[in-house]
Amino acid sequence: MTSLEHAQSALVHLIWGDGMADAAREAALIQAGMAPVGRHGVLRGFSAYREHAKALSVRVLSAAFPRLEAVLGPNDFSGLAWAFARRHPPGCGDLNVWGAELPVFLASLPGMTDDLPALAQLDWALQACGLDADERPAGDLADQLRVGDDEPVRLSMHLRRFHLPLVAWPAAVVGGAPEWGECHPDALVWREHGRPCWAGLPRSWAAWLDDLAYGMALGAALRRQAMGCSSFDARCALQTALARGWIVGTGPALESGAR
Repeated sequence: MTSLEHAQSALVHLIWGDGMADAAREAALIQAGMAPVGRHGVLRGFSAYREHAKALSVRVLSAAFPRLEAVLGPNDFSGLAWAFARRHPPGCGDLNVWGAELPVFLASLPGMTDDLPALAQLDWALQACGLDADERPAGDLADQLRVGDDEPVRLSMHLRRFHLPLVAWPAAVVGGAPEWGECHPDALVWREHGRPCWAGLPRSWAAWLDDLAYGMALGAALRRQAMGCSSFDARCALQTALARGWIVGTGPALESGAR
């Protein structure tokens, strides 16, 4: 770490962190040239930086976690955002990528139920997916699949799947209804036409995507689910996966967030 990076890291800890006495903050801020000389001036300067950091954390995390904020309300969300910021301050200048640890942080709080961390996970999956670069499926993908459906396929790197408890669905759909109206415990996030989308997945569809992610040939995966679940519509599943961009190519499966 360079001396500049060390100074920046120390300043982040001064402003965002806890557990430092005023005298220590005073000396460190004067040394860094971030506050006027004189005890009262230093503490006023530090207080201003601190209040700005708090307001910034609330504003940034509010944009990234709209469903969570809607459930908690502005006051409780503000307290959560500042508590999270002090534990996990921004690591770089791009604040759009800050907040990935919030679902786990929320789940670790005493007495926390399953719905709020799940909402936070959905919010962050959509935020992260919105920042992803576009991915272009193979131009002749449909023809490739018709010729050889007994080979593995490549799933989109944008896919993110996770458990969304049914109790969390009413709050989840307030921030934007899913592509399909039915509530299922598995949620899928993907990127389509440059924007993040999400929906609940039937269990058979989730299992089918798992089979594909682990390298099972397309035809074998479709037949397996059709044999194991009478409601699984192989044609509909494949058409949806192609239309939504879940399948982007043929060949060995790559690591995917759909797992």
